[in-house]
Amino acid sequence: MHFVSYAAFLTLFGVWAGPYLNDVYGFDPVARGNVLVVMAAAQIIATLGFGPLDRFLPRRMIVIAAATIGIAALAVLILVPHPSTEIAVLMLIVFSAVTSFGVVNVADANSRFAAHIAGRGATAVNLFQVVGTSVLPILSGMVIGWFPDGAEGRPEIAYRAAFATIAASLAIGLAAYGFLYPKASVPRPASDAAREVTE
Repeated sequence: MHFVSYAAFLTLFGVWAGPYLNDVYGFDPVARGNVLVVMAAAQIIATLGFGPLDRFLPRRMIVIAAATIGIAALAVLILVPHPSTEIAVLMLIVFSAVTSFGVVNVADANSRFAAHIAGRGATAVNLFQVVGTSVLPILSGMVIGWFPDGAEGRPEIAYRAAFATIAASLAIGLAAYGFLYPKASVPRPASDAAREVTE
């Protein structure tokens, strides 16, 4: 999940959202910029909201629910031919907001390492995120490159294919998280907790 959670947002927000709005909906630079600003704001605000959410819900439930909503938002853009401008923009914003679940995902992962290897665990988690943000944009770029770039930009089907790549990566990450990831954190002995405080 760490490999794709932030990478999915970064690939959509940083690579394809602007060209999609330009080629499919004819947004000028200012309009595209406005949408991207709202997407970024949604990511930031949702991050602040996800932080305390694990006081009320299990982290596992938050990650699974948020990833599922993100896939559903992309499914609208993938399966509905040329949705209305309002729907397309709304789905981009919803996706940006829910994919900020990465903060919960990281906290969940860190809680599964014993205190004496917590630093190495956090490093591994961050490494997966960094590698994912490199791989997914390249992969989606290869997919969208299969479609010719016409006089008016890329066709909508090209972006639907790119979005399908992002959604598929999230779905694979979600499946791996749901079926392979332990359902409970690793309990830390009292001695570990004491060592963590003294260090």
